[in-house]
Amino acid sequence: MSEELNPMQQESQNADQLAYEINFIKRQTYEYVLKASVDIGERLTAAKELVPHGQWTEWLAEKVDYSQSTANNFMRIYREYSDDQISMTGRTKSETFASLSYSQAVALFALPEHQREEFVEQHDISDMSIKELKEAIAAQKAAEAERDAARAETEAARMTLAATRREMGVIESEAKTAGKERDDANKKAA
Repeated sequence: MSEELNPMQQESQNADQLAYEINFIKRQTYEYVLKASVDIGERLTAAKELVPHGQWTEWLAEKVDYSQSTANNFMRIYREYSDDQISMTGRTKSETFASLSYSQAVALFALPEHQREEFVEQHDISDMSIKELKEAIAAQKAAEAERDAARAETEAARMTLAATRREMGVIESEAKTAGKERDDANKKAA
């Protein structure tokens, strides 16, 4: 015998199902948009080779209604996220970054290419707003800057220590020489 749900439970269950469906469609949309962005970038890259020098910006405005900046983003998405690019895990980059929106893919350009995949794997980017993603990227960069500063400080301390040890060696050598000279002088005086 099945339990009947009261109207409030039915609404909640229906709302949860709708949320699931919405998020599923949203993920599919992200995948489609990123794939389409890669395809557009590929075609823009090919077109740029064909358009006469000095006419690219005009061609973009007249033929495809893109700014130079937008076209550059599409072409970079093609270069860095296309199926031709293999990630460090052996998967294609499009598999690794499939759940990204176009805006998230562009925001990740703030990271060096070799750090993006690890960043995506360490963060739940699919649920991040662009603002949250940019804040996470900024936090990672700040942490890296602190780490680099600490490494530089440690290296400077090592170099100072090495220089101090060299100076101590010179001082010890000079002290031995001075002690020997004093002993020789005392022997001659006696």
